Amino acid sequence: MSAWTRLVRFIGQDGQVYLGQPVNASIDVGLAVISGETVVANVIKGDIYSGTVSSKEVTIKKLLPPVTRDECSIIRCLGLNYMKHAQEANMAIPKDPILFIKPRTALAGPGELSVSKAAQDDQLDFETELALVIGKDALDVSEEEALDYVLGCFGKGFNESCPIGPVLIRAGEIDPDNLDLKGVLSGEVVQQSNTSDMIFNCRKAISFLSQGTTLEKGTIIQMGTPSGIGWARDPKRLIKDGEEMRIWFQGIGTLINTFKYL
Repeated sequence: MSAWTRLVRFIGQDGQVYLGQPVNASIDVGLAVISGETVVANVIKGDIYSGTVSSKEVTIKKLLPPVTRDECSIIRCLGLNYMKHAQEANMAIPKDPILFIKPRTALAGPGELSVSKAAQDDQLDFETELALVIGKDALDVSEEEALDYVLGCFGKGFNESCPIGPVLIRAGEIDPDNLDLKGVLSGEVVQQSNTSDMIFNCRKAISFLSQGTTLEKGTIIQMGTPSGIGWARDPKRLIKDGEEMRIWFQGIGTLINTFKYL
């Protein structure tokens, strides 16, 4: 059995939760599942870190977040990390990464997201972000070796929560610092860029975050959002009840969420 390269967590037609690798390596799993296509995955034996692909095949019924809350130690986030985003915000290019954290309880997957009354304040913005998962503890790592500590990459959806997916792509399968990306809100393209516009690329971010502080295995790093956010528009364009957000990354696929106000 071989190590996985494209990992999904899902509920199968039998109602059981699985880790798997899509049999069709070229399919956009997020789009295919929501369109009602039959998507089959080879079951992955083991966990996200050391799991291997078996010959057993299961049909996907529902996609789940590739990384669970129990597997995530913390979510580290970079703000104002795209050149054009800093320009649209009329802010100076930061000399060091602007950092904040989110609790792991913010993690969610593809599908419907509930928006609590406290968040229904006309401030729900969209953010198309690349996210990385650290695969082994990293302390004081250099930029040159930084990507050796990455387990994989996936997309992250909107502000104030952390929907991730649809697929975790193994590090080395794609270049995280040169990926086309697009955000589509209810059919309107609202963000379109490339990760090469990042001020601090993945190597720099990982190295910076690991100086003097261990990035534990399971840490998720959100790399920031490009230009086009709703708050920077005139008039503002924010997420409303019932709307759908699709974020797409080259080589990863499409994460699709709908928003239901409680």
